[in-house]
Amino acid sequence: MVAKSSLPTHSTPVIVSDKHGNPKWTVSIPPNSNFPLTVNEYSSICAKCVEVANQVDALRGSSVGLGNIIGLGSLGGINKRKRKTSAERLRSFDSNFVDVHEAEVAGYLTGSVSIGTLFNQQANADDGDIVGESSNTFAGKPVCGRSLTFVLASSEAGLGRTMMLLWMAYAQAQSEGRGFFIDDTHWAYGRYAHIFAPPPSPACRPPLRHEMLPCPRQARHLIMTADTADQFFFADKSDAAAGIAPDRTKHLFDLARKGYEALFRLNKDDANHVTQRVEKLKALTALEKRGDGNGDDSAGSSSGHNGKNEHGTIVGLHVRRGDLRPVEFQYRDSYVPLNLYADRAMNVIADASKQNKKSHKSPATIGAGGSIGPSSLMVLASDDPLVYDSDEFAGAARAQDRIRLARKPAAAPQDPQPGAFRKFVDETFGWEGGFFAAMFWNLGGAGVSSAPPSASSAWTAAPAETLRIRSLVGRAYMMDLAVLAEASDSIVCAVSATGCRLLAVMMGWETAVDKGRWINIDGEYGWWAVDV
Repeated sequence: MVAKSSLPTHSTPVIVSDKHGNPKWTVSIPPNSNFPLTVNEYSSICAKCVEVANQVDALRGSSVGLGNIIGLGSLGGINKRKRKTSAERLRSFDSNFVDVHEAEVAGYLTGSVSIGTLFNQQANADDGDIVGESSNTFAGKPVCGRSLTFVLASSEAGLGRTMMLLWMAYAQAQSEGRGFFIDDTHWAYGRYAHIFAPPPSPACRPPLRHEMLPCPRQARHLIMTADTADQFFFADKSDAAAGIAPDRTKHLFDLARKGYEALFRLNKDDANHVTQRVEKLKALTALEKRGDGNGDDSAGSSSGHNGKNEHGTIVGLHVRRGDLRPVEFQYRDSYVPLNLYADRAMNVIADASKQNKKSHKSPATIGAGGSIGPSSLMVLASDDPLVYDSDEFAGAARAQDRIRLARKPAAAPQDPQPGAFRKFVDETFGWEGGFFAAMFWNLGGAGVSSAPPSASSAWTAAPAETLRIRSLVGRAYMMDLAVLAEASDSIVCAVSATGCRLLAVMMGWETAVDKGRWINIDGEYGWWAVDV
């Protein structure tokens, strides 16, 4: 038990007593804290929110007296009542929680904000830590009544999970009438604006930084990271996994789709490349409408394509390797064989050819030896450069060729130097084998460390060159997905890869699910949002 004047110097939930001596709780974030807090700090606060809320429930059912503020470690064994799980907390409104502004007005957090701190936070807001916002865009705007800020930082090296949750967060904020902001201060991929256009600007400005809380869900101003998102979207792990109730799956899909439609806008140069690439790929499959040889084009006219070109079938292939393993048991220690991707794509093209013949359209063709004919095409995207050279995908086109992941060059024979005991050759770097977290965290470094990455890796300031290289990786990944989603009639991928599930969102529910054009070859699973 501590006095009002001695609030914790670190960010944590605290228990307070109202004027009637009843226990309440709030979250104290020292206003002079560096913003944003670290991934670990936000995760820790979320875990403590559940604990403190349970302790307050227990205190309200006991006769224990309170001071003004009680630390988490001061509560001893006061825990006679049934404790609620984090899932139960997520589903319910906690009347014992007091938001930061109300806590300050009531005097629970008295003296926590100084004029100097207010000016300091304002200066930080104007320095551009919020994507697409500055003192100019904030001018004349009121503070948001409710807001959600998504912090682009994660203990994971991959980009897919962050994108899925970012899209869902945007949609959730819109549905709740919250202003939505993105913070990229510590993003491992560099500046958001180097990959994407800024998000839509709300008609309000963000609140003071210490009012942004990672929990509870009902807080007026929320802050979310990819590591704390389960506190917002998933009551328990089964909510995010395959096989959940169809209506719940559709709800999460719709959230992601709404966010995708609003936020997936590549930077101008990359967007132009995607547009040109899609046009080129479709041109490769273009078929001039043909009649029956007697000047009768009625078949084509009935289809609404009179005088226009038709297109063959384009099948997109997304092949994720690296440190991701399939969910299907027989492949869980390796990868889904490449021939399964190719065979499924061939089946799709063959089915399209049969359908085209029935519709009197120019048929898609499959050439001898499995090669794709001029009116059909496989378009490939992979994190492993070696996949592009595999026999299974001979004749397949790259999704995009603006940014390619490097391969190690073949080492030239080295003549020994006279008098040298041993000659050291600088290590080269390549992405053979696919995307590995350890490789990502060590980009731009002296070499790849075998030590496992930690959450602190995402918070360590990276050199400018490292961020530039990481940004290139992110841009390549996003352009790959954009081309596949826009150019493909069907997409074959492994659902274990978040990129595969992102592609379903980008295709839309009707095309991907209802029409069955999103084809998973990694077990008998449907779509799910993210792994938690």
